[in-house]
Amino acid sequence: MTSRTTVLPDASAPAVPARPPWALHLAALLLAALNLMTCVGAVYFGTHPDPTRPAGAPEPGSWQAWALIITIVAYALTALVCVPGLYRRSTTAWAVVLGVLAAHVLFGLLKYLGLGEDAAGIFVLVDVAVATLLLTPAVRRYVGGR
Repeated sequence: MTSRTTVLPDASAPAVPARPPWALHLAALLLAALNLMTCVGAVYFGTHPDPTRPAGAPEPGSWQAWALIITIVAYALTALVCVPGLYRRSTTAWAVVLGVLAAHVLFGLLKYLGLGEDAAGIFVLVDVAVATLLLTPAVRRYVGGR
């Protein structure tokens, strides 16, 4: 004779949604667009002369410019690679994306406040918007069950 045990879900535990919330879709879309533009911009502005280039910026095509290009493209690609992980409910991907957004905000503030690039302010605002979307309770519950 065998016995069967039925395990019922805990009624006090919050239900984890089966479908991704709209905030995750919007964050993923903005994150992908932002980081694709970051990759293209890093390569273009790092290799072409720009009349608005600040005096302290490395010369286009120099080894310093290539070091900056590689660094910026690396963190942008890291964020892009993490987007599918958000849909797979990976807390690691979620944390890495938030870290990349924090680094991008700091870089944008340096460009906006330190180098006087007004366009960097738009990127900072988009970074903050994406971070806000990823920190909504619905996304946090979906990704990590919190």
